[in-house]
Amino acid sequence: MQWATLKYLESVVKDEEIRQLLTPKYTIGFRLPVVALPDFYEAFNRENVSINPSRVASVEETTVHTEDGKTTKLDVRLETRCKA
Repeated sequence: MQWATLKYLESVVKDEEIRQLLTPKYTIGFRLPVVALPDFYEAFNRENVSINPSRVASVEETTVHTEDGKTTKLDVRLETRCKA
């Protein structure tokens, strides 16, 4: 499962840096599955989709401020609650 998932990510996510950010740091198959909604990983190839691994400093209705000093205006906001 580990090998197949990593190969899938490699085939779908074109940018190496983004692919590394999306690659789980745990052994695939021992926690929640990596398989997501259709087109989830493909979305990260789009110009209008980004990923910022920095911690969130504050959130306003349509803006996120991260600890690395970046401010991002949002059309849509998705939140997860993960242990770091």
